[in-house]
Amino acid sequence: MHGKILPDANGDILPGTMKRLYVAEAKTKLQRQRAIEHESYKYKLSRKRCNLFVRNFPDFFTEADLRHNFLNFGEIESLRFQPAIPKMNKG
Repeated sequence: MHGKILPDANGDILPGTMKRLYVAEAKTKLQRQRAIEHESYKYKLSRKRCNLFVRNFPDFFTEADLRHNFLNFGEIESLRFQPAIPKMNKG
């Protein structure tokens, strides 16, 4: 029964104090270190950067349109927007 009640208490304020409860499964020092390393690794993976080259978007697209369309894929740290250059008629 305690297994169901105690995790629900995680984050609660201890009555009569301003202390927040931390309730979690007991782990060995090695398990805690591995968990910290794993979280650190996940964070570093989430912050990987890459350059993305996109072309053939409609002439009427603005930088705001591009940002909106790629928003679902993650945070855009910077964007260099180059609108389409009108083609010259060679004839």
